[in-house]
Amino acid sequence: MDLSYCTRVENQHDDRHQQVGNRFILQRQECLHHRCIWLPRTSSDRETLEGLRCEETVHSGESQERDQSERRLQSIFQVPVMDKLRSIRPDFMDSIELIEGDCSLPNLGIKDHDRALLIEKVNIVFHGAATVNFEEPLKRATAINVTGTRDMANLCQEIKNLDAFVHISTAFCHCPRKEIKEMFYDAPLSCDNLIKMTEALNDDQLAKIAPTIMAEWPNTYAFTKAIAEDAIKNYATGLPASVFRPAIIVSTIRDPIDGWIDNLYGPSGIIAGCGAGLIRIVRVDPNVRSELVPADLCVNGILAAAYKTSLLGPTNDIPIFNFTSSKENPQTFAEFYKRTQKVGHTMPPTQAVWYFTLTEIASPLWYMIMTFFIHTLPALIIDAVLLILQKKPKAMKIYRKIHKFLDVLAYFATQQWDFQYTNLQALLNGLNSTDRQMFDFDMKKLDWDELAHANSRGIRKFIMKEDESNIPAGKRKMFFLHILHRVVQLIAFSLFAWLTVSVLSPALFTLVQ
Repeated sequence: MDLSYCTRVENQHDDRHQQVGNRFILQRQECLHHRCIWLPRTSSDRETLEGLRCEETVHSGESQERDQSERRLQSIFQVPVMDKLRSIRPDFMDSIELIEGDCSLPNLGIKDHDRALLIEKVNIVFHGAATVNFEEPLKRATAINVTGTRDMANLCQEIKNLDAFVHISTAFCHCPRKEIKEMFYDAPLSCDNLIKMTEALNDDQLAKIAPTIMAEWPNTYAFTKAIAEDAIKNYATGLPASVFRPAIIVSTIRDPIDGWIDNLYGPSGIIAGCGAGLIRIVRVDPNVRSELVPADLCVNGILAAAYKTSLLGPTNDIPIFNFTSSKENPQTFAEFYKRTQKVGHTMPPTQAVWYFTLTEIASPLWYMIMTFFIHTLPALIIDAVLLILQKKPKAMKIYRKIHKFLDVLAYFATQQWDFQYTNLQALLNGLNSTDRQMFDFDMKKLDWDELAHANSRGIRKFIMKEDESNIPAGKRKMFFLHILHRVVQLIAFSLFAWLTVSVLSPALFTLVQ
């Protein structure tokens, strides 16, 4: 289900701020298979939450039947991250009205009367709709990421009282470049030409020419997000618009709860796999900066960008904000995984099938060799045993998916980018002390140890569904798995030594003779 929601906000700022009253906010988020983090912008105190009162909401979703949409809506707002909002305002769901839509359809799949409502009532738009599947067929990726963005910009052109339109892109949309500034780059293909091409050709035809079309882009996600920025450049001119480019988003660090995460994309998937004992080798350059950002700081930055955009007003010079971590507070992948492994040993999951350990390898050849011995060979042995027991083999099937996942991430874990962030720094410096505390997105102050703990705890609790009460049981199991791990290592090294001696001994004996 592809959902959007509009929230009327009454916000009281200090004297330096413009007062924003009776505002509708339209936020489009891709929710297919839980592909987004739903994060209410709340603070730790009741006063702030009272300052952001949801008076009326319009929620747009891809759905065939209204009851399905309502059930989906209920499931979205029943997640733990909404508990704080629910405790302060139990009836907030009464302010939500559903509107059907689908960003892969023409004009976002929104009915005429609903579109008229949005044109009349909406003031602020956050456009985050995207398919984040790196291997999405080019036709569908274009329909959602590019056509949807163009159609959203066209809708914003019709909105009568638009204060801000923030397009959420990605810091890696121009990944073929090693230096990425806060500016629009020439797209390899215009949004209009790509849309026409994907509408004219079928999936098989596009699959054949995709490598040529995408050139240096590693996947359809990064490629179509780059083209989506071309759509913003050409169709959002004259609007109060901006582009926000977050890096790799992980869990929240503290607001409204620490560790909230509901997907296994990127490093979080690796951490979950390591915790379960399934992933023990990854192709990562340990010295590459990780470019991780917490979800709550990312949301704060987006809200600040919307405020700044509303102050700038309609413009043909659309500002771009790169939200990354390496410039202000660098952390390498080696440091990230070291912190994660340290935390993981303090709260191991009871579902683990092997000891929590991880080795980062940059060399493609060495990674391939080690993957065979550490992942593939044990999987083959397990499947052989299952076949002997007349059970269905499944280990190799699991590892094929894991290796496919790791191969996709390797591109971003073995290269280094230089992200410029002048606009983002100016955005942060432009906030007063109260706003900087309430809407904190200062990566310089981020404590990586705190984030590693929150992220690992969140994956264990919200993804693996493990309660903190079973941590002692997890530690006991991990102790046993550690012993087993060492025994297997000893046997493997002994076997390797025996084979080496067996092979070399005759040659050495002949040499001595």
